Amino acid sequence: MPPEQIRGTVDSLSGVAGMLKKVAETESCDGSTAIYDGRRRSVAVMTSSAMVQLSGQGSLNGRALNCGFTVRTIAGLRHEDDREVARRPLKGSVLIALREGGAFPLPLHFEVETRWFGTVAVQLAGPPVAAE
Repeated sequence: MPPEQIRGTVDSLSGVAGMLKKVAETESCDGSTAIYDGRRRSVAVMTSSAMVQLSGQGSLNGRALNCGFTVRTIAGLRHEDDREVARRPLKGSVLIALREGGAFPLPLHFEVETRWFGTVAVQLAGPPVAAE
């Protein structure tokens, strides 16, 4: 991968953290991020799809933002990869609790398509517990 294609990218986890920071500041997830995972360069495009009201979530009752995203690999494909399949955008969504009092937003539910396992979903098991 040429250095000019890596410049300005972040790893996937930093991309998620940046999106959550944007949500904290703007209550929107609209934007894009250049990602490099050590082999592939991808572009993630996020869009705010709906504001929803949470209930039955204990201390997380309140507003939440539903965001959709696509991730498209643009470089770093292996020679044996089917180019059309490898460049097909993967879609996903994340439900983010907007917390009161300046607390950082909290991803509650995350789904993303994968090429190997189908759709992977991650669900927050419970609200954060205050440290003693």
